[in-house]
Amino acid sequence: MAARLVRKYEGLSLAPYFCPAGKLTVGYGHVILPHELDLRGGVDLAEAERLLLRDLAWALFAARDVGRVLEDCEAAALASLVFNIGPEAWRGSSLRRCVVVGDMEGAAAQFCRWNKAGGRVLPGLVKRREAERRVFQGWLNELD
Repeated sequence: MAARLVRKYEGLSLAPYFCPAGKLTVGYGHVILPHELDLRGGVDLAEAERLLLRDLAWALFAARDVGRVLEDCEAAALASLVFNIGPEAWRGSSLRRCVVVGDMEGAAAQFCRWNKAGGRVLPGLVKRREAERRVFQGWLNELD
């Protein structure tokens, strides 16, 4: 579920580009790290998929680190969010604090706050956060 959300809202670029936050990115939103010089020349589809699954593994791990069992739809939506905002922002977020205490309605209401990149509200992030919120609440048709 999380991979489908990320593919849909990140899109695929086999050539490196600078994302709205100014980070060099490739594939399905993979931020190219300083030690990944080989990715600066671009990737093929297989490498983009490999990077996506690797990045989603850590995002899902971070999303599930809330001291409670999550429904699959909740974990998928949170993993998509963490993939996009990063684990540091996630750890300090009020959305995470709501999940930790079991306030899932409060958590759902927090998704819309994460709609900016580079200090600007981006229409694509507004749509993504609404889709993530709906998946979080069990509306799985947002994946189509």
